[in-house]
Amino acid sequence: MPVEQARNVFVLDIGQVLADGGREYFTRRKGQFSFRDRASLAIVYDDFVPLPGSIEGVGALSKVATFGGYYTVRPPELKQQGTNWLTRYNFPDAENIHTCVNHEDKVRQIINDLLLNEDGQNNRSVVLIDDNLDPLLSAAEKLVDQDPPLKQATEKLILVGFGKKHQDMPQGGVHLATGIRTFSLSSWENQNRDDLIGDLQMLYQSHSG
Repeated sequence: MPVEQARNVFVLDIGQVLADGGREYFTRRKGQFSFRDRASLAIVYDDFVPLPGSIEGVGALSKVATFGGYYTVRPPELKQQGTNWLTRYNFPDAENIHTCVNHEDKVRQIINDLLLNEDGQNNRSVVLIDDNLDPLLSAAEKLVDQDPPLKQATEKLILVGFGKKHQDMPQGGVHLATGIRTFSLSSWENQNRDDLIGDLQMLYQSHSG
């Protein structure tokens, strides 16, 4: 589905809506298979449940920005299992999954899909909610080092660190090498979600001003 050019956009890693059932299974079976064991991971999808508040959280964010899909470092042959899971729990746009080889590929795909057009640039911002901020920032910095004009695009990228490991991160910090702004979302609970939405709305207003 094409994303509206005029509106700001948010995207997710599918892992930010998957919850305890599957994570506990991974812990129990850690010695028997790895994340890259495709057959086992396909079965484990059935053991996941949505993180508390995630369905409502995605809906709330959709009121302030257009949903642009799921960007995830997962084998492409698992895309259908992911779509089936998202559909089962009524997440939006379940077929809009973009599988990525690594974090660098994820950043590149988001830039190409959502921040560049035939004229080179547009005026939207893109929010990515992900639990791997440091690798993503390193990947973005590498891309900018290789192609300095890309900084015009990365300056419009906002990374939201998901999970408790990011909860003490300053809100609205700027990564100097890329211009990426960073925020945190420790969980999908109402107060955390509403605080993030408020911060993003203020940022959007400052950009439009």
